Amino acid sequence: MNYKRVVLIGFRGAGKSTLAKLLAEHLGWDYISTDSQVEQKHHETIAEMVRKSGWEKFRQAEHEIINSLKNITAVVIDCGGGIIEDPENIKLLERQSLIVWVDADTHDLNKRIRDDRIERPLLTRKDMSADIRENYQRRRPLYEKYADFRVNSSHSSPEQLCRVIIQKLRDG
Repeated sequence: MNYKRVVLIGFRGAGKSTLAKLLAEHLGWDYISTDSQVEQKHHETIAEMVRKSGWEKFRQAEHEIINSLKNITAVVIDCGGGIIEDPENIKLLERQSLIVWVDADTHDLNKRIRDDRIERPLLTRKDMSADIRENYQRRRPLYEKYADFRVNSSHSSPEQLCRVIIQKLRDG
């Protein structure tokens, strides 16, 4: 196995956290959520941070967390949806990593985000559907660019996706 870790990227609501936890369990590796790391370090939720200080402050905090993870191995890293907007983040994460784009159909993203109990701040619009549509389309080329391969959580269960990723790790 040439890869020393797995990095999951993708839009919010795609199922990265669920998949990352299950994958870490299957591999016997640690699980790290960049969003949770930011919240723990700053003692506030992402929504609170964005409300108080703006997206730029959050992105800076997120980058600091990514930098602290650059040499950690035997880990599955669950990244926030916007991690790909700073190319430096990917440079820090890609070393010895299998980068997996966890994608989902946009109607599923909409439903999952609406049903989620976590307060997620909107990125650009006041209307959630428009916000999701606009930002997904803007980020999609970046997910495609940085991912080693893509899985779709709308068409496969987390267990099935784990098997695909583990096979990819074995194929090296």
